[in-house]
Amino acid sequence: MNRKITAAVAFDTPERRARVDEAAKKLGFEVRWVKDRQVAEEDVRDCEIFFGMLPPALLREARSLKWLQCS
Repeated sequence: MNRKITAAVAFDTPERRARVDEAAKKLGFEVRWVKDRQVAEEDVRDCEIFFGMLPPALLREARSLKWLQCS
C-alpha cells in the first residue's frame, strides 16, 4: 500500500501534477488531488502529507499526518 499525500491547491496544472505524481511515486507515495476549498474527511484521514489549506475543523481527522504544508 502506498503512503498518501493530499494536495489541495488552486494553482496546479496538468504538467505540474504529472511531475509531482512521478516524484511521489518514486518515493512510495500516492497523491490525491483535491479541489482547493473542497477538502473532506476522507481526503485527510489517511494522508501523511497535506499540501494546501487544511480546514481547521478537519485537522482532528488527520490521524496519520506527519507534515502539513500550507500558505
